[in-house]
Amino acid sequence: MATTERQRLEAGLAAAAAHPGQFNRDEATAPAAKHKLEALIPIKIDGFASAEGDPGHNTDLSRRRAEYVAGILRATGMRQPLAITPHGAVGSPNDAANRRVDVVVDTAFETTYSSNRYSVSEHEFGHMLGMPDEYANATSGPLAGVQTKYDALVTSAGLQATTYGQNTSSQMSAGVDVLPRHYVTLWEALGKMTAPTLTQADWSLTT
Repeated sequence: MATTERQRLEAGLAAAAAHPGQFNRDEATAPAAKHKLEALIPIKIDGFASAEGDPGHNTDLSRRRAEYVAGILRATGMRQPLAITPHGAVGSPNDAANRRVDVVVDTAFETTYSSNRYSVSEHEFGHMLGMPDEYANATSGPLAGVQTKYDALVTSAGLQATTYGQNTSSQMSAGVDVLPRHYVTLWEALGKMTAPTLTQADWSLTT
């Protein structure tokens, strides 16, 4: 499972051509690369600078470049921790290829994944049943519409409203708990399948 998830992230990085992110000389922003980063979920962010100029300045520049990329990714709402490492100057002076930030997936977590009960497959299966992400309460965009409809279904089933957030125990957030509301799409399907012999009210979900 851990290996498959890493491979998925690496494939996303490759498809977006977001690694490495190139910078101009003595600059720590790269607006042209911004759109390539906004849909990605990286783990390690390594900043670099070309070798001309003061070493201390180049180390700081490589850090600011890495932080710039991290800022873009955090703005997307991604929940994975970002490990920022400034490497300073590398290679030959005036080598534009070294004015960069590398965004790569950390493979170290694969060796400890067995102790982490969070299941990616469980979470994704929840999406197959029609449940939205619960990492955050979306206020706009497609996810907001899906969450609004889902919340209405939860309420109609007489269940407690969804608590959104990154630190809840829900399998649709970052936890492992399967909650009564996670069965509402099945509850709705049963009502439709058995109508008119049995109405929706004849089926219930217990808490």
